[in-house]
Amino acid sequence: MKRLLIIPLFLFAAWGYSQKDQGQSLYNRTMYAEGFGIGLNYSLNYEWLIKASDYVYLNLSYGGSYYLDTSFGGAYYMPNNASYYLAPVRLHCLVGKRNLFLNFGFDFSYMHKWVRATSHGVTLRQINIYDYIFINEEIGVRYYVKRFFIKASVIPLIGGKNGLPFMAYFLPYYDYSWQKKKLLLWPAISIGYSFNAHFAE
Repeated sequence: MKRLLIIPLFLFAAWGYSQKDQGQSLYNRTMYAEGFGIGLNYSLNYEWLIKASDYVYLNLSYGGSYYLDTSFGGAYYMPNNASYYLAPVRLHCLVGKRNLFLNFGFDFSYMHKWVRATSHGVTLRQINIYDYIFINEEIGVRYYVKRFFIKASVIPLIGGKNGLPFMAYFLPYYDYSWQKKKLLLWPAISIGYSFNAHFAE
């Protein structure tokens, strides 16, 4: 499953080098922090942005996040907690000019979940280890102020006849009443710094 995240990284890097041969190098590098989003709670990310045309840019970002759910319980081992390690990868397109862009694309996230029984901070028994892959769409806007930017977007979680998709059950503030919904718009708020931002007027 982890290979599914390596493939887009490899393809994007290969495409970037092909553009460099044509006189277009990696156009922009950004570091940013995101609240909520595909990292579920938060994520710290690094991004490459490549100019496809005067007003279209393609980007890839990868990051990481971790959170501990101490409220996680079980019928046989109490109290329990669950550790979540996530590696979000985004393949997005930016369309716009100057300092305002429409930002949309696909998000992929690998999640490693480790559940264990604890007592007074001591692990009594490791119960289970799980691995998951999430794939979602994202759409939003990105606004630049010199080299700083802020991005606000939503991730539609669209469910079938049995309610919301698998990712929803790992949201940090999950409400079981959401199971009755067919659509949940999970927010993503980012703030970051671009090392060499420069866009068409």
